[in-house]
Amino acid sequence: MTVLELGCGPGFATREVVRHVDAVTAVDISRGALACARAISSDPDIEYMTPEEFNRAGRTVDFAYSFTLTQDLSDDLLRGALETVCRALRPGGALLVYAGAGEPDTAGGRERAGTGAFRTDAFHANVFREDNGPARAGGADQMRILRLARAAGFVDVDVAPVRPRTPGPDAIADRRILNVLTARRRGPVEKDAAGTSWDAQAESAPTP
Repeated sequence: MTVLELGCGPGFATREVVRHVDAVTAVDISRGALACARAISSDPDIEYMTPEEFNRAGRTVDFAYSFTLTQDLSDDLLRGALETVCRALRPGGALLVYAGAGEPDTAGGRERAGTGAFRTDAFHANVFREDNGPARAGGADQMRILRLARAAGFVDVDVAPVRPRTPGPDAIADRRILNVLTARRRGPVEKDAAGTSWDAQAESAPTP
């Protein structure tokens, strides 16, 4: 599995993620942060890039995640970033984005237990799905990212609460609730609401 991390900063999460996947492309707008990340971890399976470098490379990945993507971005910038990620994902590829913190007594009463580490099955949108919808603490922000992710071309878009756990046999649930957006790029044989297949969309899309 190949992974894209958006807003990697000094690369602390990147070091953990690369242990569980084949390769990570870690992207950040700050060259200083990228230099720091390279100094902290020079793992050959991690490639550090600016957004411009990543776009020029034309790389595709199986999964993308970010803990910082929704911070301080206007709707236009956030939608543009999500569209870029959607293009970079292979058909059927998944996205996971931190969408803000909630409260321990989240409405609906059910939370998913996070593992404290990235697991392959957690890369799929169904893992965090909840039946009681996205109306939780910070609901306005969550509805915003839901709307923008759908507008960017993602399907199976959802926001659900996750309660982190410390790793290990004696794992203890954290009292925090982290709201997580999950989504995926439409697969090659799926159709959109207009009945157009992904293949047809790809063929008709203008070449940048």
